[in-house]
Amino acid sequence: MSFNARWISGMLVVACLGWVPVSPAIADVTATKTQQVDHVKDRALDVRNEAGDVEVVRAGEENAKVRVKATIKAENKERAGKTKLSAEREADGTLVVEIHWPDGERKAFESASIKVEVPQTSALRVNTGNGSVKLSNTSGETLLSVNNGSINVRGHEGPISFEVTNGKTEMRDVRGSVGGRAINGGATLTGVSGEVTVECTNGPIDIRLSADNKGPVKAKTSNAGVSLAVGKVFAGELRASTANGEVRIELPGLIKSMKEDHRARVVELMTDGDQSELTASNGDVKVKLIEDAPASSEKPSEKSEPAKK
Repeated sequence: MSFNARWISGMLVVACLGWVPVSPAIADVTATKTQQVDHVKDRALDVRNEAGDVEVVRAGEENAKVRVKATIKAENKERAGKTKLSAEREADGTLVVEIHWPDGERKAFESASIKVEVPQTSALRVNTGNGSVKLSNTSGETLLSVNNGSINVRGHEGPISFEVTNGKTEMRDVRGSVGGRAINGGATLTGVSGEVTVECTNGPIDIRLSADNKGPVKAKTSNAGVSLAVGKVFAGELRASTANGEVRIELPGLIKSMKEDHRARVVELMTDGDQSELTASNGDVKVKLIEDAPASSEKPSEKSEPAKK
């Protein structure tokens, strides 16, 4: 065989071998762990998860047990068996739920999904990485910290603070204030009855207050827009501005006076209240009445036109 023939043959072998798939390390063993703990009224719940989803659901009567379930995904059967689910109370009564990995170290690709069913909480803290958080009909002062995952809240009584990176935030029917920050993700808040303070990077903000919410609202985002829907009781002064977009305010019957400056609007509403501020860059800012608010006759002077670009 000539040199060229041998070289071509060798290149074909290398090329063929280059197409051979290499299986990545994966956590292919699943195990389920459960715990039951006596419920203690008016105590906090603290869920700590290094990697994986967390779900907290209000369930059961006050004298019911707190039920905790974890789905472990481990590198092998031995590690799955040695991974522990812990649900223990601290001295102040706080119930701490967490995962203990073998030798105190979680391997790459390993994770745990945790679900907690609890009758009631006075405070709630959830911290997770590489996973999402879901709350259903919960209560108490709440702090959510999520990395590489989303936040989804459906029904909550009490104030919520949140921080999320690389994920979206959705909340509905929150009877309390909402404040937080999202990086590389947007926020959609619907039916919030308290104050709202939200800042997003690289994501839109969409807020729809409850009809009886007077405000205020402070929302700021970059590389996206802000939209706000309010009820007829919304009060105070509203400042809305954008660096690159338009500002549109449609609040028939609520506007007492309005000042316009290029891409900014300052609106004084009919009822005194705290100041609200909406700020966007590279996006529009829109304010309107919520769809279920009673309709009123619209006056030309009370409905704005888009600010000039």
